[in-house]
Amino acid sequence: MSKLKTIVSLFIISANSCFAASPFFPKLVVTGTSQLHKPADQFGLTITVLSQAETAESALADNNEKMQKVIDSLQIAGLEKGEYHTGQFSIQPIYSTPPRIMPENWKAQIISYEVNNSVNVKTQKLDFAPSIIDAAGSSGASQIANISFGLKDSSIYRSEAISQATANAIKDAETLAQAANLQIVRVLDVKLDQPQIYSRPGHNMLYMAKESAPFIEAPDVDVSASVTVTFEIASKG
Repeated sequence: MSKLKTIVSLFIISANSCFAASPFFPKLVVTGTSQLHKPADQFGLTITVLSQAETAESALADNNEKMQKVIDSLQIAGLEKGEYHTGQFSIQPIYSTPPRIMPENWKAQIISYEVNNSVNVKTQKLDFAPSIIDAAGSSGASQIANISFGLKDSSIYRSEAISQATANAIKDAETLAQAANLQIVRVLDVKLDQPQIYSRPGHNMLYMAKESAPFIEAPDVDVSASVTVTFEIASKG
């Protein structure tokens, strides 16, 4: 029994020692944010070619021919290999529609096949955007969508956003401390939320042939960061 008491006593002493090793500090917690607006330096879109035919072979052959014309037009418009690549591809049967009054022995029949093929474009040639869209649509593209603008290397701007958010947190803490007649002793903890890159997408569009190429103005890209800093504070007393 005495041995048990000794163990319990030792545990209590050890626990008290642990609590004593973590003294309480008066704290001030401040979150600083920043949002930068940077000009886009990268342009992207998705070009889709759709084909239908009675047989899968015919649909595929028609789609390959149309897609080749689209790719040729992209190269003529100024794109190089590496600035476009194959996206989604699918081939599927199209079945007959059930009649309004369906006989008991009615079965759906394959009436045609549909091939859907797309190519994704990503380039820094922002000035080429109107001519790329016009060339793709004029050469047989069924749809031009997912038009977006972004940054090729966002790490530079992320660092800038983090630095600005941290500076804002420190400035706000100093202002609060001065107003409350406190002094900042030291930084106890810093927490960074994941910086966000907001690439403003363009509206999806169906290409319609026009006499002139569409007008597109590249928007800015938003880069934001949030930093939470915990300070030890003391009274100026």
